[in-house]
Amino acid sequence: MASTDGPEAPAAVRAKYAETIRALHEVAEGLVPFATDDTDFIYRAQAVLATASDSVWATRLEALANQELEFACPGCDEQLVMGLETSPALVKQFDDASVGVTTVAPSAPGQLTGSEARAYELTTTYRRAQVAKQLLDLFGIFECPACHFTGRTSTAFS
Repeated sequence: MASTDGPEAPAAVRAKYAETIRALHEVAEGLVPFATDDTDFIYRAQAVLATASDSVWATRLEALANQELEFACPGCDEQLVMGLETSPALVKQFDDASVGVTTVAPSAPGQLTGSEARAYELTTTYRRAQVAKQLLDLFGIFECPACHFTGRTSTAFS
């Protein structure tokens, strides 16, 4: 239901299976409190987002578990990688570190909307401070080290 490369468009799948997706969403929400560690929590939160909407984070929140997010710069199409092992997160060109590294400007919790706000709310509700901090970086504003395009990370997936 979160796939963008399936035989049916995501909106059609969501409409066709709306009742089933609602039931899956309730199950996903109910399983979040039972996460055993931060990685488990991230995957459970992603399931909540996937069953709630077709947000870009429904398939990419797992970047937190992997400690990096790969994406193409909307300004120059260079492949970038955001390293989430430090805070603030760092962005570099995927195959040429000599271009330089930029620092992400983390989002402010009050500025989050939609699925980003929901993901952050889950981290605060279930006391996942480290994940909450990483989310603010993941949802923040990055600068491409190659072309200096600046934007929210989510813009790279629209």
